[in-house]
Amino acid sequence: MVMRVLLTDDINNGQTDRQIGLLQAKITELEEENRTLRQRLAVRERKSLLARHTMEELRALARKESIPVSGTKEQLLSRLVDKGIFNIDFY
Repeated sequence: MVMRVLLTDDINNGQTDRQIGLLQAKITELEEENRTLRQRLAVRERKSLLARHTMEELRALARKESIPVSGTKEQLLSRLVDKGIFNIDFY
């Protein structure tokens, strides 16, 4: 009887270890998927900001913050994001 209980415990512990391993693998997979989705969201937000504001609006904001206004719209937006004028999370 005691031997049977010990064997059952060993089998259950092995099963639990496998389940823990599978759960850890799933957590890793979901974390990676989450990072990817956050990156896509940041790109979408950046594109939205580019479409929403004219070059002149961005230049006016840059001048107000003493940020160089030369370059492309994307470069100017990057400077404004770096300065904290626009909040876009990059992961």
